[in-house]
Amino acid sequence: MLAARQTFPKFLVGAALALGTAVPAASQTPFGGLSSEGRARLAAAMAREEQPALNAAIMKARAKVLDLLSAEELDADAIADAQKEERRLVMQEHARAHARMLDAYKGLSAGDRQAFAAAVKMREARIRMEMSRARDRMEKLDQLMEYQAQRMAQIRAQQRRGASQQVSEDR
Repeated sequence: MLAARQTFPKFLVGAALALGTAVPAASQTPFGGLSSEGRARLAAAMAREEQPALNAAIMKARAKVLDLLSAEELDADAIADAQKEERRLVMQEHARAHARMLDAYKGLSAGDRQAFAAAVKMREARIRMEMSRARDRMEKLDQLMEYQAQRMAQIRAQQRRGASQQVSEDR
């Protein structure tokens, strides 16, 4: 098992190792296992096309949500409307990205499509695993901080008792 761990990247241990052995190593990167034409086609489709006007509108919509949220009086209906507008704008870009990807998929060979799909599945599994580990670390950190706060409260209480005893002994 140790030799297998040395062969694979550090994140491929345990259950991920089993996943990694089922998929060729080249497919563990977004363009791994693809032909050069397939890589170029997908890279072009994934390139974010700059749309300054849309980006500015999205930023303005997000700012409006935050402004409404920070107001003295909460206007949930206005916030919901502002969120709806922000979502509409964000979905415009999302729809454009999906259309670019669909056009790219149409030009890929079956092998390139399969290699890309396998790489994306592997990447998503790795991200889920890393997110789970991050949640676990945060929970442990929260527990540690709670313990430390309790311990500090105990220490302060002991110090106060000790100081009050010292004062009474001095009298």
